[in-house]
Amino acid sequence: MKILIFEKLSDLHKYCANLFIDQIRKKPDSVLGFATGVSPVQTYKLLVDDHKENGTSWEKITTFNLDEFVGIDKNHSESFIKQMKTNLFDFVNIPSSQINIPNSKAVEPEMEAKLYEEKIAKKPIDLQYISIGINGHMAYNEPGTSFNSKTHVTNLTPETIADMVKKGKFFSFDQCPKQAITMGIQTILKYTKKAIMVSFGSHKASVTKSMLEDVPNSEISASFLQLHPNCTFILDKQAASKLSKKTLKSAIWY
Repeated sequence: MKILIFEKLSDLHKYCANLFIDQIRKKPDSVLGFATGVSPVQTYKLLVDDHKENGTSWEKITTFNLDEFVGIDKNHSESFIKQMKTNLFDFVNIPSSQINIPNSKAVEPEMEAKLYEEKIAKKPIDLQYISIGINGHMAYNEPGTSFNSKTHVTNLTPETIADMVKKGKFFSFDQCPKQAITMGIQTILKYTKKAIMVSFGSHKASVTKSMLEDVPNSEISASFLQLHPNCTFILDKQAASKLSKKTLKSAIWY
């Protein structure tokens, strides 16, 4: 495993952004994978700045997102497609036809998940951004998700829903979506050529330790990234604060 630990959070975001910028420049028709939530927002801002200042072209880029809520209106501020447009897609020159994200309003969500899996299988992802959830999930592979899972409809745990309310994304438990369509564990392991797992903040220290030091297990689905052939774990020093001396010694510090 390759583990990078950053003293400054701003440097972490710059590093992540530069990985994507370098990927686009080396392969202008790259397939890029994105996540939503708080973690990637600053990285996306840097990608927008780069496009404006340096003209890095997204014209031939194809994108896939890890997940989307079931039943939410696509124009809702907390829908993942809306977040992606607000934070990135509306500010770079990517054709809308090349943006892939599950349809939140699909009449048959399970069929939508199956079709999404097929799309990814046909166009594997060159570089995928992933961040760790408060309960150790990656994408919305909640605790107990099968190691063999493909893109599927998942029930969100009470812990995940409570965290969304705590962060002010929704006003109450009842208003929160209860399901999401998410890439599965096998989808991520099999169809992402290179992945980065990002974790920062002291509130992520315990799950980060479990992700990196526990035997890969379904209760901390992010721990299965230990089995990925090319995954870099990118942490700040707060998220890394509970790691063992052995793990810290193996890490590269910035």
